[in-house]
Amino acid sequence: MKSATDEAGGGAERARETGVVVPALVAGFATAVAMWLAGFVTHLPGMQAPPVATFVVLMLIQVAGGFWAARGVARRSAPMAALGAGLVASVINLLILGSVIASEDGANELRSGAIGIVLGSLGAGAVAALVGGFIATASGGGRHATDRTLQRWLGRFGVVGAAAALPVIFSGGLVTSKDAGLAVYDWPTSFGSNMFLFPLRKMTGGIYYEHAHRLFGSLIGLTMLALTALVLLKEPRRLVKATTVGVFLLVCAQGILGGIRVEAATPQIAAPGVTVEQADANSPEGGGLAPTSDNRQSKVFAMVHGIAGQLTFACVCAVAVILSPRWAASGAPARSDRFLRVATVCLLGFLVVQLVLGAGTRHFDLHPAFMHAHISLGALAVLVTGMVAGFRAAKRHADEPLLRRLGHATAHTVGLQAALGIAALVVVMIYRDEAVKPAIEVALTTMHQAVGAALLAFVTMLAMWTRKLVGT
Repeated sequence: MKSATDEAGGGAERARETGVVVPALVAGFATAVAMWLAGFVTHLPGMQAPPVATFVVLMLIQVAGGFWAARGVARRSAPMAALGAGLVASVINLLILGSVIASEDGANELRSGAIGIVLGSLGAGAVAALVGGFIATASGGGRHATDRTLQRWLGRFGVVGAAAALPVIFSGGLVTSKDAGLAVYDWPTSFGSNMFLFPLRKMTGGIYYEHAHRLFGSLIGLTMLALTALVLLKEPRRLVKATTVGVFLLVCAQGILGGIRVEAATPQIAAPGVTVEQADANSPEGGGLAPTSDNRQSKVFAMVHGIAGQLTFACVCAVAVILSPRWAASGAPARSDRFLRVATVCLLGFLVVQLVLGAGTRHFDLHPAFMHAHISLGALAVLVTGMVAGFRAAKRHADEPLLRRLGHATAHTVGLQAALGIAALVVVMIYRDEAVKPAIEVALTTMHQAVGAALLAFVTMLAMWTRKLVGT
């Protein structure tokens, strides 16, 4: 067991100014997350941006990443931090670049000139980040020394982890809304190819959404792996270490569960003989038969996967909270509000029940009573409790910025979620007999799911900070 002296020593280490490695690592992962999200948006089917525009956007993100890394260290270390961030991001981006350098002629083969493309990508990322570093140096150097501590960067890495989980949640909701969960019939491969060497040109229709969801899943897994390793190396608090490891394992389990959901589906035609073009043409989005179809077991796995995804996102946000400098520095609560403490816990419980009911009605053709329960719970329990708890935190504890901001976020998000739920229900009822879901239905149901995940995260953080800062 660690002594008080050991804990104090660990706290002193976290309070000292960090070097270059940790800021470069954190900024590199943050840059990669932003670049992956930008790449996803600019390649959406029917909305593809010109390649030159995509390249410019990605390079600007690299410049911003180098700028942020350089601002987070001492001025003399700024170029090295920026260069490190650029290289970290570029190495992570190789997981995406594999789809560009993959050959379309055979599985797991590279096109000619692949090595040159890889080296060019690494070089361009490093140069762009260095430009950002020089801009940061020329504009006044780094942050104040108190803003460059190890604890600050651990907290930032926690936020990056939560940001990396966001596209997984959004793309997962999009997959469900587009009925694309089985667009890629195998796992962990994609039509027999290594997942990271599946050609970009073959990512069309439902295949694009499902494959992108898998790639985003690998990104959050890699991000949490790096965060967990850093916490184990640098964080002295044993409970924080255990929590971070537990959430990392939860992320891994969630990824495996998604694969089991795919493998549990019923084959309709011989999988080895299915080409990517056939699968895309026969996808549910096109009105035909997919290579595999859902059965009751695969639907159960899909529902559990959807529920666990939102809970996992909330847990990743919880890790970001406990890694924050404010959490580490907070002592005994200096204020009391027993009602708020109880209300936030009750709201969290209501949201979990609401999540289960919503996932059940989305994945199964359940008795109307379940839909009525989902709507009633949302209108009465979640909406009322969310408004009361959110505005109480924001108004009664307005002098505490964390509680005020999270209170406003909770109250406003619960109102938005209720409005989206009503709009989605109306649109689903109007177009329920349509063979192909209209864009408005896909947009509303996906937004309803994503905002629900954000609400769960806000309430989780509000409940945690209430218990940390508010006594009974």
